[in-house]
Amino acid sequence: MSPADAWPPAGTVPPDASDRPGLRAEIAEGVRWLSRHRLLRTLALTMAIGNLVFCAAFAVFVLYAAQRLGLGEVGYGTLLLSFAAGGFLGTLVAPGLIRRFDASPLLRLGLLIEVALHATLALTREPWAAAAMIVIFGVHTTVWGVVVTTIRQRDVPSTMFGRVTSVYAFLDLGGAALGSLLGGVVATAFGLVATYWAAAIAMALVVVFAWRPLRSATLTRELTAA
Repeated sequence: MSPADAWPPAGTVPPDASDRPGLRAEIAEGVRWLSRHRLLRTLALTMAIGNLVFCAAFAVFVLYAAQRLGLGEVGYGTLLLSFAAGGFLGTLVAPGLIRRFDASPLLRLGLLIEVALHATLALTREPWAAAAMIVIFGVHTTVWGVVVTTIRQRDVPSTMFGRVTSVYAFLDLGGAALGSLLGGVVATAFGLVATYWAAAIAMALVVVFAWRPLRSATLTRELTAA
C-alpha cells in the first residue's frame, strides 16, 4: 500500500466512535422524521399491517390448500407457483401501469386487491379461483413495491434515508413475524376460514384508514423527467 492509500490522510484525526449517535438515537430520529411525513407514514403502517395479516393467513396456507381446496403435494406446489407467476407478470406490466395511472390509483387498487385476496380464499373451494386471485395479488405486490420504493427514494433526504429505511424494515419484518404467530392461534381457535375472514376485515379497515392520505401519492415528476 502506498502512502497515498493510507487512511486517514496525513494530518487528519479519525472520527471518534463516541461522537456518532447511537443506534437507538438514529432509529428514534428515523421514527420522528417518518411520523411527520403523512404519505410515507401511511405507507409504512399500511405495509406493517398488510404483512401482519398476510403472514397470519399464509402461516396456515398448506393446511388450507389440503383441507379447503383438496390439493395434494403437486397441487400445492402448483398453487405456490402462482405467486411467482404474478410477481413476474408484475415486472412486465408495472412500468406501463405507472405511466398510465400514476401512484395514487395504483396504491388504492392494491389495497382493494389485498381485501379481495383474503375474501376470495375465505369463500372459494376451487383451486383455479384461488390461483387466479393469487396471480393478481402477485402483480399487485410488484407494482406496489416499485411505486413505494420510488416515492421513498424521492421524498426521504439522503441524510435520513438509511434511518427511515431501517424503520420501514423493522415494521415490515415485525409485522411478518407477529402475523406468522397469530395465524396459527386464530386458526386453532376459530378454524382455517376464520383466519382469512379476519385478514379481509383487517385490510378493509386499512383501506378506510389509508384511502385519503394516498390521494397525495404521485410519480408525475419522475415520469416527466424520464
